[in-house]
Amino acid sequence: MIQQGLIRKVGQYYRNAAEYQEEVLRGKKEFFDLDSNESVDSLDTDIPLFNEWMMYDFRFSDGKNMFEKFYYENPLKIPSYRREIYKTLLENYYGLFQVLEIRPFFGLTIKRLSDEKVFEVMEMSLTTQVGAEDVFIGRVAKVIDHYELVGADTKAVKMSQSNDEKLKKYYLEKVFPKTKMDTPKDAYIFFKNM
Repeated sequence: MIQQGLIRKVGQYYRNAAEYQEEVLRGKKEFFDLDSNESVDSLDTDIPLFNEWMMYDFRFSDGKNMFEKFYYENPLKIPSYRREIYKTLLENYYGLFQVLEIRPFFGLTIKRLSDEKVFEVMEMSLTTQVGAEDVFIGRVAKVIDHYELVGADTKAVKMSQSNDEKLKKYYLEKVFPKTKMDTPKDAYIFFKNM
């Protein structure tokens, strides 16, 4: 399992470092679709979707995301054997996922609906909250030698609680795979418009 506070440490470093304040400001404006005249001071940027997007999807001026910068630049002088986890987290997948199988308190088999890529993920808490066929927005990341769910928690669409097989099939085959869900910014817009 990923070490508690690991991802938060990376985000805090870049949000608090003076030399990255302009980049972080640009990220806020990009995520919330603000023009250059609008202020971000009043925005509540302490939302999990924004923080996840800044971590994995926002690109700094040099083209790197936070994990790439943290791994290659090593600003906190972390030994290379401990830094390897940051490199593996660069392999990650965002989208709408369907639960295929649940192994209580251990993990899930899930499928990303946009491309039908299947993952075996280590996960404890979600195994008690979802049923087979349920759909959720999330991010799967490589953590050294296995996959885990990382990032912001979102609500699940409880397909498992519906008895209408025709409607379930319609949503699982026609609606969800065509719903744009490439980054947490898409999820933010999706939830904002609901």
